[in-house]
Amino acid sequence: MANSRLALITGGAQGIGRGIVEYLLARGWRVAALDRDGDALTELDAAHPSSPLLPLMADNGHETEVDAAFARLRDWQGAANQPPGLDLLVNNAGIADPETGPLEQLALADWRRWQDSHLTGAFLC
Repeated sequence: MANSRLALITGGAQGIGRGIVEYLLARGWRVAALDRDGDALTELDAAHPSSPLLPLMADNGHETEVDAAFARLRDWQGAANQPPGLDLLVNNAGIADPETGPLEQLALADWRRWQDSHLTGAFLC
């Protein structure tokens, strides 16, 4: 039987998240990579054509997108006759300083977007 260990990595298409995805894939895990960057997810998927990888495009700070991503994940598990649930969740997604600038210069709307990417996303997942 195929390995049933399943991990979901948010922010999984680039940087540290992608490194975690590739590390787990190399060790036989089934991995769902959730990211809001569709191009990066496409590139990640193309780099691992025969791996048990599910790219999920969603903004982890938006409840409806996270709900839809988890529904796709459940369908993927069911199609592979895998048990439900996650063995590992890595809440890696988050807007970084180069994108937002210094914290003390953030507008309130940008602060809320930053909070959603870090805290709300972890809560929703």
